[in-house]
Amino acid sequence: MSLQIIENTSGHFGHHGTEIADWLCMVRHVSPWKALRNGLHQACPHCGHGRVVDGWLTARDRCPECGLVYERTAGDTWAFWIIGDRIPVAVGIAACYFGIRPHSLLEAAWFLGVLAVPLIATMPQRVGLVVALHYLSRCYWPDPDDPIPASVPPTL
Repeated sequence: MSLQIIENTSGHFGHHGTEIADWLCMVRHVSPWKALRNGLHQACPHCGHGRVVDGWLTARDRCPECGLVYERTAGDTWAFWIIGDRIPVAVGIAACYFGIRPHSLLEAAWFLGVLAVPLIATMPQRVGLVVALHYLSRCYWPDPDDPIPASVPPTL
């Protein structure tokens, strides 16, 4: 089975009339690794300058530098939150499965603390990572009505 790209009557290719060249330019502006690194540093995954987190846990609505809307519709980042929260918990479950389990109340408190402290301490980084993953999904599966800025502003 072969993949065919069919040109429509307006001279556009692909989904929703988006030109392939425009789509590729938008995706090339920020590499996936750079977007994820920006997210882990709580910076805008698009431009790398604006802050994603306002305070400890609250994600901003948009980037103050480039205007990227972080979460277009409420609930868009839900799947990425599930991934970001469940993987660290899965490590604890795997540890119990392989025999590293508490045998006393003190060990249980220590074990839960070892699981809880990293989850709490990394909340801002995980908020940024969730926003970056959502941004990358929007770049690779674009919607013509999506307000992603056309280009990354020049670095200072």
